[in-house]
Amino acid sequence: MNVKEFIKSIQKNPKMFVDEVRTDYIEHLILGFFICCDVNNNATDIDLHFHAHFSRWLVRWIWKNIDKKYSQKYFSWSQTLKDIDITSNETEAVKLFFDLSDMFFEKYEDKEYPYKRNCSNRITLREYIKLIEKKPKAVLYEIRIDYLEYCIDGFKGCNAINDFGDDTAVQFHYYFSDWLVRWIQKNRNKKYKKQHFFWYHTLRDITKDEAEAVALFFTLCDKFFEEYENKK
Repeated sequence: MNVKEFIKSIQKNPKMFVDEVRTDYIEHLILGFFICCDVNNNATDIDLHFHAHFSRWLVRWIWKNIDKKYSQKYFSWSQTLKDIDITSNETEAVKLFFDLSDMFFEKYEDKEYPYKRNCSNRITLREYIKLIEKKPKAVLYEIRIDYLEYCIDGFKGCNAINDFGDDTAVQFHYYFSDWLVRWIQKNRNKKYKKQHFFWYHTLRDITKDEAEAVALFFTLCDKFFEEYENKK
């Protein structure tokens, strides 16, 4: 599955992928999907073209249709959509993104692009998380625990769809959320009960701000995967 097909899958039922239907969540989900394709040497030309050029294409669309004097301030297309302020809510903004992505892909559907892939070695979800930990701002547009989850979810989704055989992604997908609740019950609040499907909410429940939630996530990820390795 390429990024065009992944976006169409999200469009059919966004709530299957994100807790709230928001452009910034969808963007981070797509980013995680693309990174997985790229680092596993599975990115197609259209994946690479979307990642490299959609944001700039959006600005040209704005010049032609909304404001010919608009000056691009962000690489992030979700931030650009908010910046031009032509939609009244997230539902409209998400619909506009899907419409514009259709236009983008239709324009470039029959073209080929001689991109070269920089990554040729597959990495696991565990390795991907460690890479983000080293430099979060290289991936996340803001250091936020919800953005981190969606970048990870996109990566996991790509892993599953393409059957990369990543045991760490499987273990994380099925067990991390419940493991996190048990850790809280043991170390923070023995009466804590799971209230959320998305683990970023759980981390927000026990931390005072986004930076603390993100830092705690990386610490607990190490503990989770160490336990997994010891059980193998």
